[in-house]
Amino acid sequence: MDDDFDRISQCSRDPDDEFFLVPDSEEVKRLRESVEQLSTFVSTLEVKNIELENAKKLRGQEIEFKDRLVQKKETQMDTLRKEAKQRENKINAEVRRLNEVIESLNKQSQDLTKENRKLGSEVAEVKRCEQEKNQQCNSLESSNGQLKEQLKAKKDEVGKLKEEIMAMKSKIAQHERDARAHEAAAAAAAAAEKAAAEAAVAAAEAEKKEALEGRRNGTSPPKPTYAQVAQRQNIVELARSKQKENDLTSENTSLKAELKQARSDLAANTEEMSKQAARITDLENQISKLQSLRDQLKAELTAANESLGKQSDELNATIKAQSREIQQFKEKDAEAASESKRSNDEIRRMTEAMEGVHLQLNAAQDECGCLKAKLTEANKETKKVRDQLQHQTQRMERMQKEVDQITSQVDSSTVPSHVAAEAAHIQNKYKSEVSRIMRENPSCIPIRCVRAENCASSYALLEKKKFAAPKDMTLSRFNEHIRQKLKLRPDEPLSVYVETSIPLPKSEALEDIHNICKGLDGFLHLKYSHVSDRA
Repeated sequence: MDDDFDRISQCSRDPDDEFFLVPDSEEVKRLRESVEQLSTFVSTLEVKNIELENAKKLRGQEIEFKDRLVQKKETQMDTLRKEAKQRENKINAEVRRLNEVIESLNKQSQDLTKENRKLGSEVAEVKRCEQEKNQQCNSLESSNGQLKEQLKAKKDEVGKLKEEIMAMKSKIAQHERDARAHEAAAAAAAAAEKAAAEAAVAAAEAEKKEALEGRRNGTSPPKPTYAQVAQRQNIVELARSKQKENDLTSENTSLKAELKQARSDLAANTEEMSKQAARITDLENQISKLQSLRDQLKAELTAANESLGKQSDELNATIKAQSREIQQFKEKDAEAASESKRSNDEIRRMTEAMEGVHLQLNAAQDECGCLKAKLTEANKETKKVRDQLQHQTQRMERMQKEVDQITSQVDSSTVPSHVAAEAAHIQNKYKSEVSRIMRENPSCIPIRCVRAENCASSYALLEKKKFAAPKDMTLSRFNEHIRQKLKLRPDEPLSVYVETSIPLPKSEALEDIHNICKGLDGFLHLKYSHVSDRA
């Protein structure tokens, strides 16, 4: 940038600040001073006029800006109210929807709780039925074992009864054989007794006849013979055998009675055995039925356990899914609550912002009132300035007439021709210089920087007072450039400013300052000093 300035600063071809090439006479000096005073006065009036117009424009822009600001604030307030109302309605609708969802979730949760309780009662009932069936199976197994033991005992009893019956049958057969032998012996004995009796009767009758004959004859009876003795012994044995036969007959009768009793006992035992066999068959049928019932109960219990396991798995899966849904709904409820809280906070902030905007609006309205009062005063002051300007314009016209007279005098033959040419040169020099600078440097603006009157004498004069600065250059950078040209130390203060009462733009760009504060000659007149222009 320094190289650009050094190159651009060559637009000032005169080493000094003055533009005269010939020695000045007293009259020319006075004319020049008069022209400079008139130019300065005209510049001041134009600057004042520009400042007044700019002040009017700024005042109008300020009032318009205030009006637009008030309208904008009111529009923003209305928009905020509408948005707050819409947001509140939306939040209320969302809250109602969330409340409905929560109520439906609570109902679903209650229904699920009831269903879970019902399923729990059903599971408890099924478990109770399972326990009862297990108890029944256990009781059936125990009764089956008891029946098996009873069947085994009955079989043992039947075996014993069969053995007793076989023994009874053998005994009956023995008794029958004995009875038949006794009957045969009795028949033989009866035949022998009958023969012996007949012989004894015959012998007795013979003896009796002999005895009768002996008595009749009066002789003693003869001695018995051996045959007679044997016959008598046979008669005694016959009597004994008959007695024995009677005993055998009575014994046979008793044996027949015993046989009859044994046969009746055998029939009773046979009937009892048939009953026991029927009972055993019934017990076996009952055992088979109980076994089939046990198998059926086991199959039913297995199927019930499988179905209960499936139902339990399904219920657990349903409960887990419902728990996840309930958790999701709870999370949504928490999110909705947080969203409602954020919305309430947003509404509160918007309400506070609306209150602040309302306060700002009131302050803006108060400020607008103050500005209106100031505008009234400014209008009055403007009227005064307009009157003064009119007075100054009249004075300028008079001075212009004097200048014209002086110019006419300069143009007359009483003034040397070189003085008239120099005056014309003074009038056109600034404009031609600005035109040349702008023509050679279209992207730059012409600047004329001199030392201020209140500047310390230790601050040197610039070798070249005219500059062509880039349009995008700021005043602070130009200040640094002047500091480098003056070769100041960092602790030495320097202020480059525009000596004018016109409000400067907010931007520090030299182009913006030039557009507002340039002089009639087209230069932007700056001054530098060790103190600020506000000091």
